[in-house]
Amino acid sequence: MTDAALIDTHCHLGWDSLEADLERVLENASQAHVQAMVDVGIDVGSSQRALARSRVHEGLYPTAGLHPCNCGGQESDFAEIDRLCHLDEVVAVGETGLDLYWKDIPLATQRISLDKHLDLSRRTGKPLILHCRDAFDELLDQLRSWAPVHGILHCFSGDQAQADRCLELGLHLSFAGPLTYKKNEELRDVAARAPGDRILVETDAPFLPPQTRRGQRNEPAYVRFVFETLCLVRQTGEVQLAQELLANSRHLFGIVGTG
Repeated sequence: MTDAALIDTHCHLGWDSLEADLERVLENASQAHVQAMVDVGIDVGSSQRALARSRVHEGLYPTAGLHPCNCGGQESDFAEIDRLCHLDEVVAVGETGLDLYWKDIPLATQRISLDKHLDLSRRTGKPLILHCRDAFDELLDQLRSWAPVHGILHCFSGDQAQADRCLELGLHLSFAGPLTYKKNEELRDVAARAPGDRILVETDAPFLPPQTRRGQRNEPAYVRFVFETLCLVRQTGEVQLAQELLANSRHLFGIVGTG
């Protein structure tokens, strides 16, 4: 196994089980040569805490946004997200997007929130982190009027046609634990064909652990399992792929000091 540096481009270190165990989680990441983590906000509180953690722990890069399942209080909440995203320390806008799996927030409300985040991404020049669950057509149709979109479809889980539509819009594709799942041959085929300058790896920790850790809490150290699977399907050496992924992460998030 190479000791090449990796970046977990999407994790939620403020989730209870990770935050309570943060020192050990960060040490595990360091041992796995994960030298930076994009710590993603999903509401006002988690975005504020991600920023606070980045001021204490080296290698943490916060984002600020309202997840589509947390965008009901838009007027007051979005004003704070806007303020946070204008801070130099915050590296991305989101997580935002559309989610038709959970039914708490109407689609119309989610669409309004998504447009606000898209506009904020444009105004700040920072990449947009997009969530999509059971809403590929709805999401990609809405993004079309904003193309090109400077951002990432995180935890990409679609087919080749959906991947092509994302790439045409200007998005990067980020692959997470599902890439390692035994049944996901189609997803691995997509990852094998994706342009090398448009791919990322992530954990979405504490969710979606890789195949060898199913049933456990996910954490940033496990991004290496996603990386190793990506190396296999792309038939690329670990050093070369790690360098490509680092370059993509640096380009999007402005992360420096790794490698």
